[in-house]
Amino acid sequence: MKWAFVGDLQIPYHDRRAVELFMKAMKWWKPEAIDFVGDIDDQLEYSQFSTGTTDEFFNQIAKQYKEDEKVVADYEKALAAHQKQVDALDPRMKFLAPPPPAAPSLPREYNPLPFVKANAQGASEFYGDVRKQHKNADMHSSLGNHDIRVFKYMNKKAPEYVDQITPNMLWGLDDLGITWELYEEPPKKRFADIYVHHGATVTDTGLAVRGDIEKYNISLVRGHDHRGGVVYKSHPISRSSLVGMGTGHLCDPKGYGLRYTINPSWEQGFGIAHVDNDKAHLQFIPIRNTDEGYVLFLDGKKFTN
Repeated sequence: MKWAFVGDLQIPYHDRRAVELFMKAMKWWKPEAIDFVGDIDDQLEYSQFSTGTTDEFFNQIAKQYKEDEKVVADYEKALAAHQKQVDALDPRMKFLAPPPPAAPSLPREYNPLPFVKANAQGASEFYGDVRKQHKNADMHSSLGNHDIRVFKYMNKKAPEYVDQITPNMLWGLDDLGITWELYEEPPKKRFADIYVHHGATVTDTGLAVRGDIEKYNISLVRGHDHRGGVVYKSHPISRSSLVGMGTGHLCDPKGYGLRYTINPSWEQGFGIAHVDNDKAHLQFIPIRNTDEGYVLFLDGKKFTN
């Protein structure tokens, strides 16, 4: 079985060329399973780092609501003026009264949900594009810490709406036949002996997944630290080993939402596995930015963009 892993796009701060190259390679490779390892959606507007700034969600939509309120107020004034004009007419001449002004198609009730859904549109489209390209693939999404920012933010700022915000409402995961796990849940066992999670730990000394396979005593594929590669912990006497893979990233380090780092030691790419006899053979697929464009090699075939 061919199995692909992709994550840390952090849409809308993704690298469009890298994402297009991933899709191009997957169209040829035809994986039977695809795992999204988190942070497909960035959600900067819900981040604690955006609180009180112009980036914060409710600050962004406040201007729109003010504009809507003005439209409604202008309509009410026009309606009152029309009624005054009608009242001034002789009762016998009421039939000459002009029609009332048309009501604006704006909700009077405060409702942030349309804006929440609109902010998730980019990630929703990515999930949809992958499903369209791989109609029968087994797909699972391990939501990351960025993906769930909206749940925490709305629980604090507008708790009356939080129950209506779900992975399906945001990205259509249930409708697309993509199973999912929240970030707070433990790694999920998928195929062979491999568990998948977004990842919680980070380190400056290499792949964070190395510490995870030792800590949890499981073989694990994860994202989060934007580093790519495969590591092993072997026990020769018992003829057993653990394996861990970091899946890199497909975001744009120069994107507005990634300003928190100046010189990121990250690897752009994604992961694959060949599952044979209940064993998963993992491989990180780097994407290189070269003079001829973006380049990757997958099972001996060269892809460029």
